[in-house]
Amino acid sequence: MCIYKILAQNKSGYVILCNECNHYQLAFGTTGASFSKDKFLDFCDYVIVLNQSAVCNFYMNDKRIKIDLFQESVMMILNHKELQNLYEMVCEAKFNLEMDDLFTDLNVITE
Repeated sequence: MCIYKILAQNKSGYVILCNECNHYQLAFGTTGASFSKDKFLDFCDYVIVLNQSAVCNFYMNDKRIKIDLFQESVMMILNHKELQNLYEMVCEAKFNLEMDDLFTDLNVITE
């Protein structure tokens, strides 16, 4: 049985880390995905770059943005608002992960 730590959560989903198997789970909208640490960090970087380069030419509500989940034949299709929401969630998760790693390196106990 997995014991989870919530790294980020909002109205559209969450990012959690399983302390038992060290996998990251992302739930967003109706999509769920599991990542190794390396793949999760790649996914975060991918979403950050995509958000910075996405252009919203009056199609705010149209689902036109493809999000690769680094799994064969699986992707999310989002509109610009959903991409913004996903971006904020993965940035929060990545920040919390970096802080946990820093505290671990400094040998500071966190709960």
